[in-house]
Amino acid sequence: MMETQGKRAVHRSPSYPMFALGKAVEKTKKVYEHDKRAAVDADIIASHLGYSAAKGFGGRAVSALKQYGLIEEVSGKYRISELGYVLVHYDRNSQEWVNAATDAARHPGLFRELLEENPNGLPSDAGLR
Repeated sequence: MMETQGKRAVHRSPSYPMFALGKAVEKTKKVYEHDKRAAVDADIIASHLGYSAAKGFGGRAVSALKQYGLIEEVSGKYRISELGYVLVHYDRNSQEWVNAATDAARHPGLFRELLEENPNGLPSDAGLR
């Protein structure tokens, strides 16, 4: 994915989620409002997020929720995971929510790798590039 910052283009790895965790939680709330924790097709989840199908950007949006562990696959369909449920329903100041947010932030493989390679803290954005 290519994203622009100012006038400079930034290229993202395909394993980088389409959006930040906060936005992913907002999108998970939308899915929960429609289907609660029922398992549904990826196309249905994409439609709740404003996409016509789980292809292209719709597929990337569904993938981002899955990368953070906010949805889980059940027999070829997807539903809100326990982690997603906690982030949608618990108070942001509760220890359960903080633990779930930390877990979700470490869920994407790329993020987990970076944190493992830099146990004393991440370098600057320039250093990561």
